[in-house]
Amino acid sequence: MFEPLRREKDKKIKEQGIEDLNIIALKSSKSHLEDSSEEESEDEEMTYLFKIFTRFMKSEMEKSKHELKKKR
Repeated sequence: MFEPLRREKDKKIKEQGIEDLNIIALKSSKSHLEDSSEEESEDEEMTYLFKIFTRFMKSEMEKSKHELKKKR
């Protein structure tokens, strides 16, 4: 199924003179505890932003409803 794509990739690699593009990058961390606390703070930030965005969208929807009623 992916064989034609694989062949094209291999052909481009050979043309460019690149031997291996299968490089894996790993995230480094100081400790597991620091990572989990960072993830929790990121989750809290995302939750907060989502709440603000949801409130904003609700207010915009209400404004548009009122504007439609005024036009009619």
